[in-house]
Amino acid sequence: MDPSILTQNLRQLLDYDGDDFEDVFGLNFCVSIKDQQGNVIEESLIVNGEDTPVTKANRQDYIRRVMTYFLDTSVRRQFEPFKQGFYNVVGGNALTLFRPEEIELLLRGSPEPVDVDALQSVTKYQNFVVNNVLVVNRSFTVTELWTSCSFVL
Repeated sequence: MDPSILTQNLRQLLDYDGDDFEDVFGLNFCVSIKDQQGNVIEESLIVNGEDTPVTKANRQDYIRRVMTYFLDTSVRRQFEPFKQGFYNVVGGNALTLFRPEEIELLLRGSPEPVDVDALQSVTKYQNFVVNNVLVVNRSFTVTELWTSCSFVL
């Protein structure tokens, strides 16, 4: 489902003040999704969700459950391997060293261009003799730098 449409629809549920809430929206505690073949499937958000109407009184619970479904439940199978790998690399206390925007930068990278001269000036080569450093510097092209180091940025 398109996130902007979902947001708009959920906002309508919150903003509606009429006493005919159930008649106007006609919702139950289920979400409709399409499977890989394009068939529409009803997923229950609670036990007996298909028999539980969304009312003015329980609409906030419904909205919370819809959000949890789309942001967590529906992607859990795909997200769990990524999460495990991420925590293997940055697990433990290391994660507490970063603010959320820094983690996003590490994962997505930066649109800023790479300052190759600055990066070359601080690069340290290990296990090279002086004559080999010249060879390494000559092969340090922007393309190779970006390809091999983009995960760092």
